[in-house]
Amino acid sequence: MRDLYVKNLVGEMFPLSRYKVTRNVSTENAARTIKVDILLEEQNFQGYRELRNKTYLIYENETYVIENISEVTTGNFARKSIVADHIFYQNMKLRSRIYTTITGDKTPDEILTFILQGTGYTYRLDKTGLPDKITVENFGNNNPLALLQDFTTNMIKGEFDYTDSEVIVAKEIGRITDKQMRYEFNISGPQKEIDTTNLRTTIKGFSTQNPDGSYYYIAEYTSPLAEVYGTLIADPVYDDRYKSSATLRQRLINDLTDTLDFSIRLTATQLADMDLRDVRKGDYVWCIIDPFDIDIRVRVVDIEDYEDENKDPVFTLGKVKRKASSIISQYRNATKAFNAIYDPNTKKVKSTAVDTANISVDLGKATGQVKESQLPFTTANATNAGLMSASDYIKLSNLNVGSDGSVSVPLATALNNGLLSKELFQKLNNLQVDANGLAIVDLNNNATIQNILNRLTALENK
Repeated sequence: MRDLYVKNLVGEMFPLSRYKVTRNVSTENAARTIKVDILLEEQNFQGYRELRNKTYLIYENETYVIENISEVTTGNFARKSIVADHIFYQNMKLRSRIYTTITGDKTPDEILTFILQGTGYTYRLDKTGLPDKITVENFGNNNPLALLQDFTTNMIKGEFDYTDSEVIVAKEIGRITDKQMRYEFNISGPQKEIDTTNLRTTIKGFSTQNPDGSYYYIAEYTSPLAEVYGTLIADPVYDDRYKSSATLRQRLINDLTDTLDFSIRLTATQLADMDLRDVRKGDYVWCIIDPFDIDIRVRVVDIEDYEDENKDPVFTLGKVKRKASSIISQYRNATKAFNAIYDPNTKKVKSTAVDTANISVDLGKATGQVKESQLPFTTANATNAGLMSASDYIKLSNLNVGSDGSVSVPLATALNNGLLSKELFQKLNNLQVDANGLAIVDLNNNATIQNILNRLTALENK
């Protein structure tokens, strides 16, 4: 278990117990923070009482300044939750101040010497990939921490780290290794994260105010990401150190991100067996996570570990920068594909995008009413056949249905069609039937006799 001590403002140190510590170290501004939960008990009574804001915690031989404390007490139970930053930030931000400025072409060494004057820190500079000269305008008049962050982040696009007495500056701090973190082999539970919290797409800058309130130098920059995300306005920059709109605009470009950060958070396991025990912040390792389609060398940008040395640390890999050009290209390709299938005028999917030959419909789950125009066949009417003949359609049309659902059949007359046509009704009406139900033929009717003779002749000729 890693030891934890509290050091009060007069230099007295007390050991602590019954605590949990989460330490976080990051490549971003070289952040180094611990969070502590500690219970009050007899063994750490004196040390517990010394835990106050601006006192110090000693953890792994490094000093942290307590910046935030919350305490819960119930009866004899008490617990404090603490957040503490590395003492480097207090020393560089609050213990020293630079009131002068420098202007002109300066070497990185000259700028670092200017920044660290009076802080008690020396520096070690790796010049690989750094410019020989940097043009500065009225650089200074701030705390050393702010100047160091401006120098590394904006001027050289680099990074810094520190020890108790030294500041290390380089293009990148860390090693390129062949170590692998592979899903379901030596890592588990990966989480992919996309952060757009601080995304902005346009920014303005102002320098040297005139007596009437206007500014002599004004610059504006809009990121290509505005094409995708629209106008997202960043806080303006007011800085009288800039004496041209061109240098002020370059400052705006540096301040406004045109990237999105993708990071992957995972827990490393079997560290000793997989030779990952010595992976440090800033190192590059191979990350292979099949579910995310990731097989690249990425950087360890954040490590979270604990007071229990047997508990696996949590690594954040990446903060992979997606450039604006890549995002714009993907956006345009997606828009092109979308426009190929969607008609913005009708707000419907285009018929050309539907493969009608392979559409299948489960009619067993269909509901609603089918329109006549949607049927693949025609219906019958009085003159054209469809699912039935035209004559059957006429007969069905002549059926009358009462309000009670009963069907009444209309009979034919000499003038109107019914179940029989009016022509057939007239022919049947000419038949006479005797009392026995036999049809009577009037032989005095010459037409009838002639008809019978014609039939007999036809039979004899067969």
